[in-house]
Amino acid sequence: MSGLALIGYLMIFSLMVIIITKKMSAFSALILIPLVFGIIACIYNGENPFVLGSYISDGIAGIVGTFTTVLFAITYFGLMFAAGLFNPIVDKIVKVVHGDPLRVLVGTAAMAMLVALDGDGSTTYIICATALVPIYDLLKIKKLYLCCLMILSACIMDMMPWGGPTVRAMVTCGLTSDVMFRSLLPSMICGALYVLALAAYFGIKERKRLGIIDVSGSQGSYEFRRQLSEDELSQRRPKLWAFNLILTLALMVLLVAGLLSANVTFAIGCGITLVVNWHDSGMQMKLVKTKGHEYVTTLAMMASAAVLVGIMSGTGISDAIAHHLSELIPEALGNHFPALLALISLPGDWFLSVDSFYYGVLPILSEAGYAYGFTSVNIAIASIMGQAIHMCSPLVGSFYVALNLTGQDMISVQKIVVRWGLGLFVAFCIGAVATGAFPL
Repeated sequence: MSGLALIGYLMIFSLMVIIITKKMSAFSALILIPLVFGIIACIYNGENPFVLGSYISDGIAGIVGTFTTVLFAITYFGLMFAAGLFNPIVDKIVKVVHGDPLRVLVGTAAMAMLVALDGDGSTTYIICATALVPIYDLLKIKKLYLCCLMILSACIMDMMPWGGPTVRAMVTCGLTSDVMFRSLLPSMICGALYVLALAAYFGIKERKRLGIIDVSGSQGSYEFRRQLSEDELSQRRPKLWAFNLILTLALMVLLVAGLLSANVTFAIGCGITLVVNWHDSGMQMKLVKTKGHEYVTTLAMMASAAVLVGIMSGTGISDAIAHHLSELIPEALGNHFPALLALISLPGDWFLSVDSFYYGVLPILSEAGYAYGFTSVNIAIASIMGQAIHMCSPLVGSFYVALNLTGQDMISVQKIVVRWGLGLFVAFCIGAVATGAFPL
């Protein structure tokens, strides 16, 4: 193991311990701990520690697209919430589920997988949480389950050909999107069935704890609206509900079709929503300011995670960890290389950024796989299996969006997602092995 790899492992270990023991907030830890170890890495490399400034800037620059997507998406859905788009939807869902936690949780998984088709975790969490948190609050269902199901659903749908990991695996292994999609589809189907079964399990547990709550008649609507202030009620635009719904659906089509980037799509959506729903410029600015506090924490956490990513990448820590992981493969296990690569992808996808793993680790490991007689498809599919827990990594910016919107703490969510995500990993592998996407 190289000195840089050791520094990297110590940094990640220290970061997790400090966050778990709550010696620092996650925001402070993600900035200060990497900074300390970054200085050590610079000294080890013989570099001036002040070069960390450029590394951090590069890390922050790398999240600008996601950063602006979250900013505009949260603003957009906050405006739609103010206009009352979700009230009739929430009321209808409450009546359909009849206060049954089992139906709510299974519906959560189905909705999250559908919304996650665009391959963007932040958008998925924003849409699902905005619509479902009021229902969870009304029925007193644990929002930890909501967060877990959203994240696991995003893990599945991020395997679509336009998802970040899949795109990178295709580039590294020289595959086309249609080949990747056909090869990954069985794993995605197995994963979807697993998450729906998990949602049913959570639902049965909550049904036993809470029972089936009577929300017949207008109770669901009354309970939901009763919490609104006079000012909030004055912002409602019930006559424009159909327009707002059509606009939102149109934006979803643009996202899935990939005609516009997510940040541009939601930026345009924000502008149209403000002008059509509230003609007064003063009211428009008031709403933007009101919704502003909802994304400050999320964006701050994303920026602090970018500091970690920038330091790891710039100092060479990511590359050092990548080389160390590739050296861990025993020669005797070469005939089972895809299965071994799938196992390596679990910590690889979690401890490294997507770029570091797929552009740093995978090219090295793929050469070893080819030497053992395995194909590009075998290697690429095996490398994506670790996606089962990737979305709860502290390096994933959208993870903080899910935490903020559901009001959960990082460690609690990571515990439940990793626990049940390992089952999702098995489901992925079953689908891949059963169809020959990669052999054992």
